[in-house]
Parts: sequence; C-alpha cells; structure tokens
Amino acid sequence: MARAETGALMNLWYRNVLGPDGYLHEITLGEVRHLRLPVTIMHPHLGVPVTIGQIRATEVEAIEDLNGIEEDRTKFDVGYGMCLGHNERKAIAMANLDIACHRDHGRSSLEQSVLLTTDGLDASGFLEHLKLPHYVTFRSMMERKQAMRSAAEMQPGDSSQPASGMRQ
Repeated sequence: MARAETGALMNLWYRNVLGPDGYLHEITLGEVRHLRLPVTIMHPHLGVPVTIGQIRATEVEAIEDLNGIEEDRTKFDVGYGMCLGHNERKAIAMANLDIACHRDHGRSSLEQSVLLTTDGLDASGFLEHLKLPHYVTFRSMMERKQAMRSAAEMQPGDSSQPASGMRQ
C-alpha cells in the first residue's frame, strides 16, 4: 500500500467501511505521527554506516473495538499505516484497510483488490500499454470487418439490405 495512490486507497477503504459481517465498523485513530527518518548507507571506503539525509514519513495506528457476535470483546483490533511524506489521509486509509483485510480473513478478494488496484505505477503502466501497440490490432479488426461487408454484398439477394448483424 505504500506505493499506492492516496485517492485509490481512500476509495477502496470507503467502499469497505462495512465489515465482513455487514455492520459498520467504526475505527478510532490511536495515534498519528509525523517523523523524519534517517537515510543511512554503508560508506564505500570506510565500511561503516553513514547518515546522508532524512525523509519525512507519516505513521498511523487505528483501533477498532471488537464487539461482534463471535469476537473476543476484551480485545481491540489494530491496523497500521506508514507512508513517505506528510500524508495523513493516505496513512489513515492504509491503517483502516489493514484492519479490514485482517478482519476479512480471506473471505472476499479485498486483500487482492488492495494489492492489485491501488498501485499507481502498475495501473498506469497497464493503461498506457493500451495506447501504443494496439493500432495493429485495430487495423486488423477494421480489415476483417471490411472483408465481411464485401462478402455480404456479394451474396445473392437484395443488395440494398446488409446481411444480418452487419452495420453500415
């Protein structure tokens, strides 16, 4: 989810506010943290770790009260989300989806949907591929339709009416 687009995560979370038992599951934010994490690399000559900078991150813990019929009502469910930058909405959606996937226990395709549909790089790559090489396929389809129309026109009968299923 860290690579996912914020809007995709929020949409998926909002669509899954209802738990697998059909009831609205209210989530409470335990903590929202903004931090700077050190970026450390191994020095190529000295062989020791060296901090070369910092990155901003947002971290969220979400808590859900386990009060369902078959749940241990003495416990809470906790979800976690962490992303780069100052992006509370994304981290909150991540933490809530973490809980939703955990509660789902594989009964639906929620976890798979989260992984496959929210990655902007993968989704954009798939979309972009539709633009480029498919002109050959389209040209082939056009030629096939033209050939079918020509064959339909050569059939005996009323030439003013196209053959069944053919558009003008």
